[in-house]
Amino acid sequence: MNRSDAVDVLVDAAALCELDSPHTVDAVVAAAAEAIAAGVDSPDLGELAGASPSEGYGALRPLVSDVLIGLRRPLPSDPGDLQVAAARAMCRRLVTGTITPRELTRWAHSAAGHDGAENLQPLVLADDEYDDADELASSTADIDEKVREEAAALLTSPSG
Repeated sequence: MNRSDAVDVLVDAAALCELDSPHTVDAVVAAAAEAIAAGVDSPDLGELAGASPSEGYGALRPLVSDVLIGLRRPLPSDPGDLQVAAARAMCRRLVTGTITPRELTRWAHSAAGHDGAENLQPLVLADDEYDDADELASSTADIDEKVREEAAALLTSPSG
């Protein structure tokens, strides 16, 4: 993994933890260790990589924030922008095949909901469409394709 990718993985892990999603602090600590292995260096990165995940994200949050600021990649402070940052992390997982389109929409519905970031609403509504298709025993291929298109659009849109 190159340095840039390693920093991206760390930012993704932190954004997901920040939303108190089902992603654990283990991923943040592991991403910090991977960043060091990729040659990323910052004053606090080693401390984060050596942290115990049992401390919980709340205890490590100030350190995570310092690391990301030091890497010039701070997390957004606006809740909607943070939802979008975390959604982009999940979209990258869709692109790599780590999650399915249905898993992405379930996550979006849970993390953002109908009152969340406006540009995540197509994913939230797609989750409702999956529910309807399940009830009708209909094919979900069209919904899958729409979700993939929305994920690609999120990944190529400007931040924010």
